[in-house]
Amino acid sequence: MFAVTRLMVLQFAQEPSWTERAKTVERVATLYAEGALGGEERAAALDLFRVALYDGEPLVRRVLAESIKRARDLPRDIVRSLARDRPDVSAPFLASSPLVVEEDLID
Repeated sequence: MFAVTRLMVLQFAQEPSWTERAKTVERVATLYAEGALGGEERAAALDLFRVALYDGEPLVRRVLAESIKRARDLPRDIVRSLARDRPDVSAPFLASSPLVVEEDLID
């Protein structure tokens, strides 16, 4: 069983391999978008997403954007960050997310 925990967030932040970070963020974001996480797992997933938004490897952020683009509820700070990232990261999110509003596009 795969569990999303605060410890996972810490391990993610310390993971030196960008490919491992990308795999982790894809798995967690997919579960989140499918609504498969509850309570504490959702909170830990959101923390992991916020860490991933600052990842120095654009591919990790793009995997996050691709994996979460159809999520029906995300905090505004995450939506704004993904919408305002570099074009190759933000494009899939902007094209598909039901959460993007005009204000996100103006910048």
